[in-house]
Amino acid sequence: MLLAPNIVDNNLPRSQKVQNLITVIEKLPDDIEVIAFVDADVAIREDWLTLLVNPLQESDIGTTVGGRFYFPQTWNIASLVESIWVNFQMSIQGDHPLTMVWGGSNAFRREMLEKAQILERWDQATIEDLNTTLAMRDVKHKIHFVPDCVAVTHTANRTWHQIVEFTNRQMIMTFHMGLWRQWLASLVVFLPKGLFVFGSIPFLFHRRELLPVIFILFLEALSYRLYSKNLPRWLQNMPKVRQTIGISSYVTSVSVFLAGLNAVYAIFQRKITWGGVRYEILSATKCRVLGAVKRKQKDNA
Repeated sequence: MLLAPNIVDNNLPRSQKVQNLITVIEKLPDDIEVIAFVDADVAIREDWLTLLVNPLQESDIGTTVGGRFYFPQTWNIASLVESIWVNFQMSIQGDHPLTMVWGGSNAFRREMLEKAQILERWDQATIEDLNTTLAMRDVKHKIHFVPDCVAVTHTANRTWHQIVEFTNRQMIMTFHMGLWRQWLASLVVFLPKGLFVFGSIPFLFHRRELLPVIFILFLEALSYRLYSKNLPRWLQNMPKVRQTIGISSYVTSVSVFLAGLNAVYAIFQRKITWGGVRYEILSATKCRVLGAVKRKQKDNA
């Protein structure tokens, strides 16, 4: 276990997460051939590492990646909305150009550090996984999706403030790092549909011609349930996963609309708060560390 330097105290030009990863990579023994990454707070299969590393024997595969699956432990509405926002992203993963690296479950051959200039991209960056995605595209190597390497995050009661901050941060990074197709899909598809659906609800009982709007809500709920059938069998068989998917599906429209609002917000905002530190995203490979965020002191009286 290694302790990375604090980026604020040491005036370092990158995010704390990127610094943590760089600190470890610089200390790796020379005989390490593959570097794998996994979040500390997730549940994975026992053979996760084997499944993730095996495809890297093919020279045209630069990175392997699993997805992330949010599994709310309560039926708090904000937590359910956040889980759909995250989980639906797995539906675009596969062996095609839109596949992205996710930092919580991925691996690449060590030689890619130099070949794809990964550390150079990370040096002043806000986030590592989106930069690894762009690095693989630049050197024309595949990002190979391994469905069974999904990492499961068990979430507790989340507040609306927490999920709005999280989803805004994700979309801001997506937009300002140049992943235009993912951002544009949220803006062009999700936002107009959300405005139409939620804007029509107050008038449903006064204008009968608007009643078909209700079917959009059911169709989106159905789409989430159908999507979940493509999840790995071991994940579907986890206790209460199917039940939680069924309950979550009823707020699918809220989650989709939120993604549209996030896309609009990202156009006008470059600053994010992450892990108690404020950053300004200047480009895909460069950020400005604005300093630690002061925590609000609670009244002890």
